[in-house]
Amino acid sequence: MIKRVELHNHTNESDGKLSIYELADYFTENEITAFALSDHNTTSGIAPLREYKKDKFELIESCELTTYYGHIVVHNIKENIPWDDINTENVDVLFDRAHAQNAIAGIAHPFCPAKPLGNGIRFELKVNDYKKVDFIEVVNMCCSYELVNSKAFALWEDLVIEGYRISPTSGLDLHVKAEVSNIYKTYLMLDDTFKNKDIATQLDFAIKNGLVLVTREPIIEINDSKVSVTNFDKYKERECYVTVVTKNGVKKLTDYKFDINLGEATVIKVHDKNDKIIACRAVFRK
Repeated sequence: MIKRVELHNHTNESDGKLSIYELADYFTENEITAFALSDHNTTSGIAPLREYKKDKFELIESCELTTYYGHIVVHNIKENIPWDDINTENVDVLFDRAHAQNAIAGIAHPFCPAKPLGNGIRFELKVNDYKKVDFIEVVNMCCSYELVNSKAFALWEDLVIEGYRISPTSGLDLHVKAEVSNIYKTYLMLDDTFKNKDIATQLDFAIKNGLVLVTREPIIEINDSKVSVTNFDKYKERECYVTVVTKNGVKKLTDYKFDINLGEATVIKVHDKNDKIIACRAVFRK
């Protein structure tokens, strides 16, 4: 079971241009049927959107905690989370508050430039315990790959190799209608036993167990210790390559079927001919 989810979106409940209903219609028109409503510091749009065409899509109930020093996206949120009592040294409290609701929380666009765009966009909060971070937005489609997203990829990779169970995600950070096809996408890579589970359960399990793929196109599938990379429709397969990263170093591969050691933390990445990361997955140490 492979399911696409869009995890970072805004409406006019905060600073977006679309209404909650226009957002839902736009996604469903584009065959995106599982998406988050993650407005800044408010959950006001969630209750009315639950009842809107609820047989047409799965709503991920979310919020982007927008502090003066960085942003944290919370999924499966139950109620608003206070955020304005923190400083740069105690952000762990926000993760605790999210987890107290059985929600999952992660860092949004950690290296996005701040001034002159706005205070708080760049993540300048000190995380004292990265065990509390469930995911990192390694790609934000509003940000430059070279200046921002490449650094987010590197931060996430380093933490996974250190042993932290942090999944990668991508985010449209949608505020207006924008391209939703030729972009990085997030997929939940679950087995078929999850087909009849609700989206909150699917997302929670995938994030916490490293069953998340971020990709522009290639699909990285892992079955036990065997890895296969497929779906190079728009990329020339012979011009791409794979890197497998563990604490012992980096292996560069041109074979798209290989084995990994499930006993160690691993990051698998697919690169294009310009060395740009076009797909990634983590394997958490068992």
